Amino acid sequence: MLSTPAIVYQRFLHWYEVFLLVAGVYMLGVMVAASIHRTEGAPIVLAGMLVLVGTAANDVLLSVGLIEKTSFLASYGVFFYIFAQSFQLSVVFSKAFREVEGLSDNLMQKNRELESLHTIDLAIASSTDLDRVLDVILTQAMAQLGVDAADILLLEADNDTLNFAARTGFRTDALLHTRLRSGEGFAGRALQSEWAVIVSDLDRNAEGFRRSPAFAAEGFFFYAGRRLTVKGRRVGVLELYRRSPFRHYPSWELFFANLAGQAAVALDNSTLLRDMVRANEELLAANEATIEGWAEALELRDRETEGHSRRVSSLTLDLAMRFGISGAELDRVRHGALLHDIGKMGVPDSILLKPGPLSSEEFEVMKRHPVIARDLLSRLRFMEKSLDIPYSHHEKWDGSGYPCGLAGTAIPLPARLFAVVDVWDALSSDRPYRAAWPGERVLEHIESLAGSHFDPEAAEVFLGLAQGQGRARLGTLLVLEAP
Repeated sequence: MLSTPAIVYQRFLHWYEVFLLVAGVYMLGVMVAASIHRTEGAPIVLAGMLVLVGTAANDVLLSVGLIEKTSFLASYGVFFYIFAQSFQLSVVFSKAFREVEGLSDNLMQKNRELESLHTIDLAIASSTDLDRVLDVILTQAMAQLGVDAADILLLEADNDTLNFAARTGFRTDALLHTRLRSGEGFAGRALQSEWAVIVSDLDRNAEGFRRSPAFAAEGFFFYAGRRLTVKGRRVGVLELYRRSPFRHYPSWELFFANLAGQAAVALDNSTLLRDMVRANEELLAANEATIEGWAEALELRDRETEGHSRRVSSLTLDLAMRFGISGAELDRVRHGALLHDIGKMGVPDSILLKPGPLSSEEFEVMKRHPVIARDLLSRLRFMEKSLDIPYSHHEKWDGSGYPCGLAGTAIPLPARLFAVVDVWDALSSDRPYRAAWPGERVLEHIESLAGSHFDPEAAEVFLGLAQGQGRARLGTLLVLEAP
């Protein structure tokens, strides 16, 4: 039309108006159908379309002379149609904004829920204290589920009874003495059900709670209980209470289910950890009893050294602590000191119990006892790090000892410390073939052997220990050891 003379536009104007009118009627039909199907925003757009088509029809009829006494209104119809479209777009944008806000709030809530579950995970991983784990679970339940109080009842598998385990948020001593059988009360019903038991009118429907004046004083309106299940086993019930009316919703129930599942895992893991700790303590106690038993068995074989192992181990620990040995390493020093002569179990009685000095051949047999000790104890995993003293306590600083002829710091420190205590013990006790040396003479002898037989620093610290604690105490601690 723009590239043709005005006469062409004038001749085709009526046909163009008829085309627009027909197109408008078609669009009007489409919007009516959309309104019938309740398409969102269709009524508003339909209203704008009706005004637009009506004004367009008015202008067409007016232009062909079929009506009079009116004016051209199409521009107003277009304005109203655009206004209706704009209004609908604003409604759509407003709704979209509200949905974004809702999604943002839901996302923040989910993040809080994930943080809550993570907090429980950390409690599970870092603590074997069941009370602490239960307290974390209940605290998170109150914070994330918007309740005023919560408790956990644990199931005793032996008698199928729920017993109180932990609670928080209560104002009275309500539920402290709870004992419910499966199916009894709300908790008993929750224990039997795969779904949560929810009571929104607890003030009117309290069932067994009515028997408890303390519970009535709590003023609860809302109750929710869910079974705790792990690996197909029922372990308890998580209960929630609220002192004001509350309308739960699907996502709330979903998080309640997730929290209950996490609580069940926490309870199971805590139980497993406690069992492991108990088993480990029992194993350590058994190991200690074995070590003590072996030491006593050796002393029963050689009455001359009765009580010797315990006393030299005590003094060796004192000396070891002055050299900074502590913790598990100190335990290994004690074990090694107690069993330092366990290898003598392999030495014939004719040599071990001989009342006089040994011949050179007999002494060679006796010198095998550190190797026997190493071979015997290395078979036991709990003793594999305690071999320094049994295997090396007869080594000498100058390399003249046995069984390996180690010298200087090549000799393990526990063995160097024990060697000093061992000689003190040997010289301070009576034997059938000689009397005990006086204390001053023993100290002088040890001082004279520093740098040859003994580690000089070990001898110096031992002499200081002897002077600090007094010869009387050392005399009661130490007994003569066989060669």
